[in-house]
Amino acid sequence: FRSLRPANTAEVAAILKIANEHLVPVVPQSGNTGLAGGASISALQDTIILSTDRMNRILDINPVSRVAKVEAGVVLANLHAAVAQHGLTFPLLFGARGSCMIGGNLSTNAGGSNVVRYGNTRALCLGLEVVTPAG
Repeated sequence: FRSLRPANTAEVAAILKIANEHLVPVVPQSGNTGLAGGASISALQDTIILSTDRMNRILDINPVSRVAKVEAGVVLANLHAAVAQHGLTFPLLFGARGSCMIGGNLSTNAGGSNVVRYGNTRALCLGLEVVTPAG
């Protein structure tokens, strides 16, 4: 297998387009906390592990609309710290917050200790930028 670490959406698109053209499976990896085992692949497979760890920018926090725009590789604890600087709270909270990433939280619909009051991760998300296999 190959492990690739794109830094932005354009690089993800290029990787997926080439992988699709050559029928190579792609397994996204975000945080690698092991909850879903997504990156657990057979060493015999010709597979690309696509890590989101370099896509770790907090692009915008709007304290008026109470909306943050982040990349998939943002560590949850970093988002907590960033919104706190604006007097805000992001309610997703659980033990792996120092290593889990927003992309993985969304893909597993993580809940955490505040789930009853605020809902799972997807309930806290207003939208996504996605890349298809066509790039």
